[in-house]
Amino acid sequence: MTSSDYRSKFSLPLRGALCARSTARKLSKAAQSPENIARLKVMRNTLSRKERLDASWRAARSRKMRRSDVEAKSRLAFKNQIGLCQAQMAARYSVVSKIVKRIPTTCDLKKYDSKLLGAILRKHVTLNVFRKSIGERTQHRQGNQFGNLELIAALRKWGSVHRKQLSYRIYCMTHGSLPGPSTMGKYFGSWNNALAQAGLVQ
Repeated sequence: MTSSDYRSKFSLPLRGALCARSTARKLSKAAQSPENIARLKVMRNTLSRKERLDASWRAARSRKMRRSDVEAKSRLAFKNQIGLCQAQMAARYSVVSKIVKRIPTTCDLKKYDSKLLGAILRKHVTLNVFRKSIGERTQHRQGNQFGNLELIAALRKWGSVHRKQLSYRIYCMTHGSLPGPSTMGKYFGSWNNALAQAGLVQ
């Protein structure tokens, strides 16, 4: 019987040396000797010590990553992603004031810095409360400043210019010196009701 036939008969690897059974018994006996068993225990202890070192290294690396993560979250760049402090809101508010060249309204903030408006409303609830917090004087209207006829006239004046764009968003950006959109909502209940009262809804 050739070596290839022997390998195929007993399902042995096609490569590697073949030995007689007597040689195999001799090698097995040598592997089970006390010296080789002691050497195997040392190797196992060495491997387990290496695994322990790897585990301790991973734990130290994890602690370092957690510490760096805490440090990163304490930096200003990360805080800007989740919220603005009072000084930052005041600085960005002054930028919008310089753009519009007057005290910014809600529509101005929505147009030029919507994230700032969201931060102000989350922290201070209203724009006037924020203005008081930064030392800016707020103007409160005494009584009813406008009547229905004046508001309807203002809407019709604005509608004659923006005939095809009668949306609330366009009015916020283009009302100028006309009464603000919040005033329209206060007197008429909603923007659509205001347009209907002014005869701008077909």
